[in-house]
Amino acid sequence: MKTNLNRYGLFAILLVVGFASTPLLAQTSLKIGVVDMEQVLLSCNMGKELQTQLEAFQKEVEAQGVPMAEKIQAMQKDLNEKAASLSQAKISEMRRQIEDQKISIQRFQTDKQEEFEKRKNSGLQEIEKKLKPVMEALREKDGFDMILHKPGVVIIAKEQFNITQLVIDRMNAAK
Repeated sequence: MKTNLNRYGLFAILLVVGFASTPLLAQTSLKIGVVDMEQVLLSCNMGKELQTQLEAFQKEVEAQGVPMAEKIQAMQKDLNEKAASLSQAKISEMRRQIEDQKISIQRFQTDKQEEFEKRKNSGLQEIEKKLKPVMEALREKDGFDMILHKPGVVIIAKEQFNITQLVIDRMNAAK
């Protein structure tokens, strides 16, 4: 009984392998391209523009955050200098104000981080919208059977398969 199961199992495996390899043998040549999407995002005009916008936003946020941090430092310094001559109630009130300012900065940072992510994701979606027809044209007009993502899917490939620059050029040329 065990040998029959082993035979049937072996037969099933051979059958699956045989059917799975038949299309591969029938296919004589595949045109394969490999694209480094990170390089596309960093090198295409839209990607560069997005990066510039995000860097400007970060600088703006930093410029807004510096006075807030300086205010807390000034409040802390004031408390430290006057603590000996103040009542316990006044010291507690000043500490509460400092804590309120710290919470305000944390909210500001969280809000600005969320806004940054929204801007980044929106920009990436716009790039993706422009990229999709470029990739479809590579498949339809240039005859690519398969386009692989580097480094996520591809472990290693010959340079002749790298079409990253072609994608960047087509992205920049697309209107």
